[in-house]
Amino acid sequence: GTAGRPADEITSLSRAVIGGATNAERLIVGLQGAAPLLVSTVTGTIDATMHANLTGLWGAIQTTINDDLILFAANGNLYSLTKSSLATAAPTLVLSNWPQGGWALGLLRLGTGPLRCWWVRPRATNTAGVLTFGSETIQNQIVSTNQEGTDVQALDLGLKGIAQAMLIPSRSGIVAHDGERIMFTNGESVLEIQPFADRESYSDREFRIRQMWVRD
Repeated sequence: GTAGRPADEITSLSRAVIGGATNAERLIVGLQGAAPLLVSTVTGTIDATMHANLTGLWGAIQTTINDDLILFAANGNLYSLTKSSLATAAPTLVLSNWPQGGWALGLLRLGTGPLRCWWVRPRATNTAGVLTFGSETIQNQIVSTNQEGTDVQALDLGLKGIAQAMLIPSRSGIVAHDGERIMFTNGESVLEIQPFADRESYSDREFRIRQMWVRD
């Protein structure tokens, strides 16, 4: 049955405190064609439906500045709300023309650099999502913004694109792959991780990376 299911396909899951500093952290459920849901992490109940401008939410990151500002990649733009904002409040437009279809990585201080917000976004909008099973694409890039949501900077790891990326806070670094090669950077150097180096080579086949996990 469909009882209890959201109004559309889920595009992202993000944690944040919103609606007041004393509120508990809750789960923001992004939906492809509907406004996000704010869900209790204790009871699983829906506490609020967020503003329609956040329809098509591909990820959110709560920062450490300006009343713990929350950045939202939604509806082709980057928006913000503060921790004290009502969950239903209209978000503030921060940045236009943000390609749809990627995901949020989170906050990270890359090497000795400043604390920034990290994202994976497609080079062109993909409203179906770049991770749709059977239609995955690596035509994506890792970018960061400052905690205000501006100053977009791309991170070049020498890959063909980005199929998967993860933050490793304990090493102040990022690891990513394009399905063929895995690269890690701590902001000072780039290291290639070679999972197939000890495998016997075959002329009739190639090894590919489908998934990776990080234990931090």
